[in-house]
Amino acid sequence: MLSFREFVNTVGFVPVKYMYSYHYFHGSKLLFRYDNAPHYPHLPSHPQHKHLHDGSVISCVEPTLQMIVDEIENILYKII
Repeated sequence: MLSFREFVNTVGFVPVKYMYSYHYFHGSKLLFRYDNAPHYPHLPSHPQHKHLHDGSVISCVEPTLQMIVDEIENILYKII
């Protein structure tokens, strides 16, 4: 299950995503979560970060929804 939220505003006519989170679960187990909550200032990509299934947090680029869907597809191909 993918649960996500994006808060977008416009600057002129350009949409700007200013807050996001993408949670992907397999059953009740969290496989990953991307968000830009302003914690983990030690990461080079601050505030962007990714939570992994083992509880660790890593640096990442700001994902697009398409990048998230692609990552989920790769996970599903490994499971099937």
